[in-house]
Amino acid sequence: MTTEQTARERGMAVRDLMFPDRTGRPPGAPEEIRDDWGGLIVDLYGLVWARPALPLRTRSLITVAALVALHLPDELRIHVPAALRNGLSRRELCEVVMHAAGYAGFPKGVEGMRVLREMFEQHPDLDPPPPEPRPARSWPEDLFERGVAFRREHFGQTGRAAGIAPDEIVDDWWRFITGTAFGALWSRPALALHDHSRVTLAVLQVLHLPVELRLHLDRALGLGISRSDLCEQIMHLALYGGFPTAVEAMRIAREVFEARPEAR
Repeated sequence: MTTEQTARERGMAVRDLMFPDRTGRPPGAPEEIRDDWGGLIVDLYGLVWARPALPLRTRSLITVAALVALHLPDELRIHVPAALRNGLSRRELCEVVMHAAGYAGFPKGVEGMRVLREMFEQHPDLDPPPPEPRPARSWPEDLFERGVAFRREHFGQTGRAAGIAPDEIVDDWWRFITGTAFGALWSRPALALHDHSRVTLAVLQVLHLPVELRLHLDRALGLGISRSDLCEQIMHLALYGGFPTAVEAMRIAREVFEARPEAR
């Protein structure tokens, strides 16, 4: 059996599991290339989605985040039912879109929520149980104070970073991003902390935001996400954000890893 056949067979197995209603020739492509295009898509499922280093649930999570960030609602409609089949609960998907909105823009989040509602209504049979409730964490009521507490506990950040904004706005900006990103989004318990981190990394990679990607790769290591998992995520997202952005993300990951030899 050739490697090409193996990739095709693995891809067909993944496709049939995730997209049981889309097993024929791909719609939308010109007739002149339709079969080759369909074959390439299946091969990529086999080469990437079928890799065992990340579970299908995690692959769906970062794919949904990337599609929200890239504002691709038609593809999102295809991948939401697949994500439900891969074990993400409806609530978790809502949390993914909400968190992604903070990094990709709230208009994209509005569109993403609209797609979720539409797909949930179209697929009433796809309703996996949510994960076990996590222990309640007592955070301050004030969003800024909650964000400060969250940053201190999980990222070891005890004060305002230097150079984050012009002097004319720096204090207000610091309070704004701390209260919204970390007080209102990262601290939400319905999504695991590692998943909050993965969603953030997915958005930053596909939108090609290398400075923030470097910061959050370092934070992801600090949260305990392994180097191999981070590399696998970058490889997976090459399919959705493009290979040039993945090449850049891999280069940044290597630099972050070299600067933190203790983090594995």
